[in-house]
Amino acid sequence: MTPFKDLLALAVTRKGSLKAVKGQLPTVADAGLLRSRDDAFYLSALTRRIFRAGLKHSLVDNKWPAFEEAFFGFDPEKLVLMPDAMLDERMQDTRLIRHWGKMKAIRHNAQLVLDLAEEYGSVGNWLADWPADDTVGMWLLLKKRGKQLGGNSGAA
Repeated sequence: MTPFKDLLALAVTRKGSLKAVKGQLPTVADAGLLRSRDDAFYLSALTRRIFRAGLKHSLVDNKWPAFEEAFFGFDPEKLVLMPDAMLDERMQDTRLIRHWGKMKAIRHNAQLVLDLAEEYGSVGNWLADWPADDTVGMWLLLKKRGKQLGGNSGAA
């Protein structure tokens, strides 16, 4: 595995400066911001990432308002109760990306969100309290307990 310092040096060489590299890095949310977001926010973010897998991100992003509407604003308490018949209706909705496996994952991951909220008070608390030196452990938990969250989806 290539050491981080070598990867950073390569990035600096390609971008021209450390400042340029840092300018392209995302802002990391602090514990307060993580805790302030509701569980529906996190379920929506997980689901959007799942639907982005293998597709052009702008296609998914353009359709996302319809997803928010069709899936009750990603309220996990409502989504765990969604029957197959309602999912079948969503599969007919041309405003959505109609992928049966990814649609079914919404219900499963809504239960994951509720479970994490029960265990930690909220998904935001779980994220804020997760050890910073065990990011891979978080990815493994998402892969194990979630659906469609393996590979790069859980990490993203």
